Amino acid sequence: AQLLALWLGQLPLKEDEIEARVVHRQLCDLIEQGHPAIVGNEFDKLPAVLSIFAQIFEAGNETGAETDESLVDRPTSERMCAILRQVQEQMPAQSVQAAWGSLSEQQMAAVQKTMQRGF
Repeated sequence: AQLLALWLGQLPLKEDEIEARVVHRQLCDLIEQGHPAIVGNEFDKLPAVLSIFAQIFEAGNETGAETDESLVDRPTSERMCAILRQVQEQMPAQSVQAAWGSLSEQQMAAVQKTMQRGF
């Protein structure tokens, strides 16, 4: 659990785009499995995960989706969007609002833009 918490703290990967795609896909796997080291107890890691997603989306909006410099491939980006939709629908509103509130305006805009296009 401690190793995963350390790993989570190093995300998103930005320097090695190929490895970033692999690692960010693994992050989605762990979130979808509900791994407690990633989602936390009572979803207390939600702000960190949302921030990671926002940074990935922000980088994707800067480089353009589906370029060699993208930090995620399209299927992973679609999974991330699905995870965010699920979070909004199933998590307590107070937790979701607190997580959204932890993002900068640029990060919020990147998430909204990505969610609107669906990947």
